[in-house]
Amino acid sequence: MLTHKMKKAPQHMKKIHLSILLLLCALCASQAQAASTINGMLVDARDTTALIAATVKLLKAGRDSTYVDGMVTDAKGIFNLKGVKPGHYIIKCSYLGYDNATRRVTVGTDGRDVNVGLIALDMSGKMLDEVVVQGVKTPITVKEDTIEYNADTYKTQANAVVEDVLKRLPGVEVGSDGKITANGKQVTKILIDGKEFFSDDPTVASKNIPAGMVDKLQVIDRKSDLARLTGVDDGDDETVINLTVKKGMNNGWFGTASAGYGTDGRWKGNLMANYFNSGNQYTLMAGGNNVNDLGFTDGGAGRFTRFGGSKGVTKSQYLGFNFNVGTNDSPDGDHDKLRAGGDILYSHSDRDAHSTTARQYLFADSTSYYNAMSSARDKGHNLRGDFRLQWRPDSANTIEFRPNFSFNFSKSWKADSSMTRAGDLAMSPVNRSLSSYYNDGKSYELAGQLVWTHNFLSHPGRSLSAQLRYNYSKVNEDGTTYTRNSYFLKSDDDQDQTIDQIYENHRRTNGVNGRITWTEPLGNVKRGNFITIAYSGNYRRSRASKLVYDITRDSTAMPAPGINDVMASMMSDAGFRSLVRAYYGNDALTTSGVVLASILDYELGPELERTFNESLSNRFSNTYYDQAVQVGLRKVNKNYNLNVGFTVNSAMSKSTDLIDAQRNIPARWAWSVAPFARLRYKFSKTRNLGFDYRMRSTQPSLTQLQPVADRSNPLNVTVGNPALKPTFTHRINLRYADFAQRAQRSIMAMIAASFAQNSIISKTAYDSSTGGRTTTYDNVNGVWNAMGMGMMSFPFTRSKVMYFTTNLMTRFAANKGYNNNQLNTSNTWTLNLSPGLAFRNGYFDIELRPRYSYQTIHNSLSTVKATDLHTYGGQCNASYTAPFGLMLSSDLSYSATSGYASGYNTKQWLWNASLGYSFLAGKQATLQVSVFDILNQRRNVSRNVTAAYVEDLAYNSLARYAMVTFTYKFSSFKQGEQPRDRNERRGPHGHNFGGRPPMGPPPHAGFGGE
Repeated sequence: MLTHKMKKAPQHMKKIHLSILLLLCALCASQAQAASTINGMLVDARDTTALIAATVKLLKAGRDSTYVDGMVTDAKGIFNLKGVKPGHYIIKCSYLGYDNATRRVTVGTDGRDVNVGLIALDMSGKMLDEVVVQGVKTPITVKEDTIEYNADTYKTQANAVVEDVLKRLPGVEVGSDGKITANGKQVTKILIDGKEFFSDDPTVASKNIPAGMVDKLQVIDRKSDLARLTGVDDGDDETVINLTVKKGMNNGWFGTASAGYGTDGRWKGNLMANYFNSGNQYTLMAGGNNVNDLGFTDGGAGRFTRFGGSKGVTKSQYLGFNFNVGTNDSPDGDHDKLRAGGDILYSHSDRDAHSTTARQYLFADSTSYYNAMSSARDKGHNLRGDFRLQWRPDSANTIEFRPNFSFNFSKSWKADSSMTRAGDLAMSPVNRSLSSYYNDGKSYELAGQLVWTHNFLSHPGRSLSAQLRYNYSKVNEDGTTYTRNSYFLKSDDDQDQTIDQIYENHRRTNGVNGRITWTEPLGNVKRGNFITIAYSGNYRRSRASKLVYDITRDSTAMPAPGINDVMASMMSDAGFRSLVRAYYGNDALTTSGVVLASILDYELGPELERTFNESLSNRFSNTYYDQAVQVGLRKVNKNYNLNVGFTVNSAMSKSTDLIDAQRNIPARWAWSVAPFARLRYKFSKTRNLGFDYRMRSTQPSLTQLQPVADRSNPLNVTVGNPALKPTFTHRINLRYADFAQRAQRSIMAMIAASFAQNSIISKTAYDSSTGGRTTTYDNVNGVWNAMGMGMMSFPFTRSKVMYFTTNLMTRFAANKGYNNNQLNTSNTWTLNLSPGLAFRNGYFDIELRPRYSYQTIHNSLSTVKATDLHTYGGQCNASYTAPFGLMLSSDLSYSATSGYASGYNTKQWLWNASLGYSFLAGKQATLQVSVFDILNQRRNVSRNVTAAYVEDLAYNSLARYAMVTFTYKFSSFKQGEQPRDRNERRGPHGHNFGGRPPMGPPPHAGFGGE
């Protein structure tokens, strides 16, 4: 046997082996550390729908943001980035049609996985599935909860604003007061590239943003801001319009400056300057005019006693600033941590409103007729601000703070004359009233909201959010009332009545509410099952007082300023005198029952004494508290998103009369269980169905509960009812949308209905001897309404230079009211049809849009006849742009009505035209001559229908005028990023971005307005 003696390994060989062993261990350790996984889920910020096949990139944190890894999300919107080494990273998420989002993450050396939770992406307006055909513009694209309009396919003047485009969109209506409704829902906000623009005042954007900077207009039905931030559906859905800015205009300076002067002293001027850079937005705007273009929402409306309403002729001035700082797509993620935005706006308005009214009261055994003429003037100053601050200290937490304030000052005057007649054959006069009113008001409002959300990274899908809000408001009003009433059916001693009073109104409210919400996935988050539990509480304390004093005057002394001054101004106004003659004849100013001149015989002397009137005064304190528990289940699937649940609510309200304890309203509790359901189902990427159901409760207001009669006007006395119950309203909405890509055909249909239990209605008693009415409130069932709407758009020819659109809407409403203690049910059915045909090529743009509206009203009281109203007409818009910068545009519309009261039916042609010439480099300057209402036929008539009465109203409006306007457009963009021309389809000689100054044609004399 051979044996070999082993030699000892040399010492240096041992060291080599040991080094290799240690190196292998280090490599193994490093490999173990590199085994971490980063996972999360991408969702739509509007409704938390999973985003499928979205791009997720992992970047190394630092200046260079080196690409490390990437993938796309699966069918449930989930991503898993595996094998990530320890270090600091940035996750960048992108999805076509949405803003990018970034998250900072840190991977530790312990090998633990990192869960970033839900990452919500905001829609940017770029459609997912739109097929772009070079040279072809699709007017309408429908996708889920969004209807998108291509701005370039709705031709307007070279100096048009967004409102001018909105008036031409199927399914969108713009009222005379600037309010926007889309598919029957009021638009609450207008966004620019998904960011708020002057908060909750869409009028500022619609009347000031040049149409030429807009690429697309998107009408979006979405959840409230709080619901999208916390992920909990609070039922406060809203309809917003998002304006996407044309490519190249989001990096640089641009704006317009304009000045115009016209006949009859008409003028306007304005400036709008924008600076957009890397997702940040800054806008400064200022302007003024006397052509009825308010340019903002009147801040005093709804806060004070305003006599002129929103009608008449207004001159206004404003100055505002809006900003948004911070984006979701910064390469280093810095902007994702802190985002700020806000706006501040000062405005002043001065409105003159002259009106005539013809009203028919509906009784079980008779009717009565009321005619009135009035002149009012409202002046207001408003300063308001709204700010937003969002901070994301890390990938798990988000904190948002929203403070806002408002200061309002208002003065209003009104003088009117009215006559009430009986419904007999002779139409015997019952009463006549001559009145003058004055009101001076101030209001202050402060509020703030703080929201914190936390995503548990160790448990995907689990989240906790808390919300706290405080608000304070105070309103002070002082006013005078002077009325002379004549009762023709009373004896001579009681026939005349004079009321001379001053009053003080004071209201103060403090409120605080909070909400805490927990969301938990049921099982694996990939299954898309979640449960949400929320608790909320609300506390509000209000104090209101109205102190009334009777005035004794010295009628033998020199007259003091009073009703005589207001009436003299009213009678000397040529516009008002012509309005009266138009509706009552040439002798109406001196004869008939509506005699205004007679009041000039009376002078108001200086005040001698004031006496407190306890029967007309009240001081009330109201305490309101409610709490609610909400439980909801949500299922997120590739094809559908379902959210169902219920809310249990308890509410308490009590009121204390600080003058008379016998009028106290004891504490009353109300309980309700309100279910809700929300479904979004996708048949395909371009065809979907939406369903919503929700029940909500509404408490009666303090005014409706106070058992104190308001006798400031003896002909219209109001008294509350402390026995009122809360109202429960059920709402159902069903919506279908389809967009055929190849055919470029869009179809949208919607059905909506609501039904109210314990609806609060007016209960009016009529005194036949005086013609006076006493109104209180009561609960009834059977109040409901339903609405159906359909919209379609498709190219009319293969060349797609002609498009056909149509919009059909029908609505039924059943309202109830007590007339002279007899219950009346008023059923109203309305049908609106508005088809349209448009032809567009390189130089010509023609659009035809006939309109027809039918309304029928049936009342259950047998003495009231059915009423049928017809409104028909149409509009033709045409424009021609020459290659050398000359542009001619005109619109001609016809409107006729039948079924209104005598003298209120209209047949009118409205013709507006303009001729403009653009010059200087890039067509920066435009000189334009415009004539509004060339035929001078405009009349401002409307009808209001309730269960108690039907009334027709006519207001003064702007008469024909011409104006010369000079507009200068300025811009400075980053090199290589020039804006797309709004008229680029016209060839190389088209205008530069077609920015109209923030001053459009007035609502009652504008192009395309009705």
